[in-house]
Amino acid sequence: MSASTAMIWNDSYNIGIPSVDACKMEAVCSFNELVGALNANSKSDATIAAVIMFNKLMTRSFALEEHYMEHYRFQDNVVHSDRHKNYLNRLGGLSNQIVSGDEVTDQVLSYFCGWLTHHVSITDKIFATFIREHHQYQKFE
Repeated sequence: MSASTAMIWNDSYNIGIPSVDACKMEAVCSFNELVGALNANSKSDATIAAVIMFNKLMTRSFALEEHYMEHYRFQDNVVHSDRHKNYLNRLGGLSNQIVSGDEVTDQVLSYFCGWLTHHVSITDKIFATFIREHHQYQKFE
């Protein structure tokens, strides 16, 4: 994976909860802006702003998911929430390295892309399916 790689949101990442899907799509757009900032010839305040925005959007996305999991009493809520915390801790460490000027672009790309592929495509769909099956929800909002 090269430092110029951006992510393209596609329908396979949708879990069927519109507010969560929109939040994740916004995070992917923010991630792409972060990639652009990391690829700039000189790191600047724009890079730091992109890191902060991406962290905020991921935190917001996770909080929204956790709201649904708690509200609908998803049986794996604690495990799923722990995955979010671990991700945010790792992202925080990488963000600190970026702000410090360390070259971690490929690590950021690899980590986020791996998370998106597995967590959203598999783990998040499990909780969304649970909500639909156990609460007979056809539409969330």
